[in-house]
Amino acid sequence: MPIYVYRCSVKRHGEFDVSMSSYPDEVPKTAPCPVSVYKGDPENGEFDEDVLCNEDSIYVIKPIATAIIEGGTGARSAG
Repeated sequence: MPIYVYRCSVKRHGEFDVSMSSYPDEVPKTAPCPVSVYKGDPENGEFDEDVLCNEDSIYVIKPIATAIIEGGTGARSAG
């Protein structure tokens, strides 16, 4: 499952990960920021929903953390 990193333009929100169920042909260039900017109040009917930032956040290219290589290093023995 691929994980992509995005950065919100609101500096306090920073970076966040988006997991996708498969590898898309093209990585989405933006994703909505998931940071909650208002926590809904269930006691108040007019303002009972949570509000997310939803700012278009840009894709950040990061190096992979690890790579699993099966079958050894690929080095050949002299001999």
